[in-house]
Amino acid sequence: MKRPINIEDGILFRTKGGTLFRRYSDDSEVFFPCVRAHLGGLLVAPNGAFQLWGHIFIGRRWHKDGFLLRNFAHEYGHYLQERRIGHIRYIFKIALPSLWSLIRRPLRHEKQTFEREATMLGIDYINHTHKLCQKK
Repeated sequence: MKRPINIEDGILFRTKGGTLFRRYSDDSEVFFPCVRAHLGGLLVAPNGAFQLWGHIFIGRRWHKDGFLLRNFAHEYGHYLQERRIGHIRYIFKIALPSLWSLIRRPLRHEKQTFEREATMLGIDYINHTHKLCQKK
């Protein structure tokens, strides 16, 4: 088993079937099925993160500077988009346009429709799941 990844507000654990987040403050958990979290990597910008084929890559600088559950949830939202439209369409309709947006207009990147949708999907997932997984 790979080592857990400590992020700003909790820990990401690789588990069978996905990634488990455990919050530091109250030990509540959110399970993200079908994705694996990775820290760094050859193609990962130090201050970026991306999702592809169920793998969420977190840049080392962003990790060090305060990567949050909300950021992981956003990337999970991209995973949900990819599942909905398929791998090939995801690459051409979301992944490449997202990269292009980040390169050309980084300050407007979050305003792109596919980025707002990924954030919404990820946050909705947490809000729904967090209630189900909260430890008592």
